[in-house]
Amino acid sequence: MDEQAFLPGTPQVQLEEVPTVPVWIRDERAKVGSLVLTNHRILFIKGSGGPPEPLVTQLLSASLEMLARATEHAQVLIVLAEIARASVFPRRLVADLHEFTLADGSSCRVGKRLGERWEPTIHRLLTERHQRSVVPDGTGAWRVT
Repeated sequence: MDEQAFLPGTPQVQLEEVPTVPVWIRDERAKVGSLVLTNHRILFIKGSGGPPEPLVTQLLSASLEMLARATEHAQVLIVLAEIARASVFPRRLVADLHEFTLADGSSCRVGKRLGERWEPTIHRLLTERHQRSVVPDGTGAWRVT
């Protein structure tokens, strides 16, 4: 991982892509696709196999206006600076989820293991790149101040 990606004001770069994962967006039913973590946001790319590499590269370098026009391929799930809180979302008969709550009260849930895997990187991006503080907020939860 390039250390430049964590500096404020640097261009958006892809840090990791995870193909074929279920995502629960704003209390809708789960959708399956690829998740892309960048140093600025998390993108959801519809479909199980993910797009060809040139599309990911184009989307990462695109402005928000261009991303809005490309909604048939990608959706901005989370702008990292808008995260207000993260916690474990318990479920009874199946695996728990990792829930990100945004400043507007909406939420996005991913598998608990993926959330735990990305958590240190997201913490670092929030503190170093976005100049926000991350503080514990109960067992397995944290909030952004």
